[in-house]
Amino acid sequence: MTYSKSVPHNLHGSIKQFPYSVTSRILMNLEAQMHQLRCRLERTNDKTKEFKDLDLVTGLPDYSGFVSLFESEINRVKSGESYGGTLVFVDIDNYNNLFDLHGRYVLSLCLKQTADILMDEYFYKGKAAYVGQGEFAVLLPDISKQTLIEQAQNVRGKIDNISFQWQNQHVTVKSSVGLHAYSASDCVKHVFSKFSRRQTKGGSVHKNRFQQKAQY
Repeated sequence: MTYSKSVPHNLHGSIKQFPYSVTSRILMNLEAQMHQLRCRLERTNDKTKEFKDLDLVTGLPDYSGFVSLFESEINRVKSGESYGGTLVFVDIDNYNNLFDLHGRYVLSLCLKQTADILMDEYFYKGKAAYVGQGEFAVLLPDISKQTLIEQAQNVRGKIDNISFQWQNQHVTVKSSVGLHAYSASDCVKHVFSKFSRRQTKGGSVHKNRFQQKAQY
């Protein structure tokens, strides 16, 4: 049995007589579906970029995200949109002890609670990030010195009040808070080389690191 490759005459006729309005509606529906697909892909890409620089334990931007935030603020200062601001460094002093004594899960709980406190305190005023090794950084543009000091003291008090029971052991958090006024001449590398444990050999921190920073 053989099959003809030619299109039947009646099918040609149906194509020629296919209503234009129906064809137009089909094309419009296809275009709408393609637009929805493009929007979905864009949202997916945005989410991918968002999670790329996000610390999954705290829900805050990670070090890479903080670098982007800080560079953006410095550009605002250089363009005259801001007169500068302050970086608030919050350090979990017993970070290593929490891990050694209670394990990763308890450490993660403490970091998440600290992040929640920072988000509650600075949600409308600044941008918080978790830069690693028990250290948080908050960007506070255009804020007065007195308001800043009061907020920093309040934040430290709340963090130091974090406590709960875990496997018959009492877990507490001890923190330090330091301040650094930033200007157009600042850069992330300079700030972290002076104030962050990330740039300190072996992860050790000088005992008076934050007392030195707090001299605003």
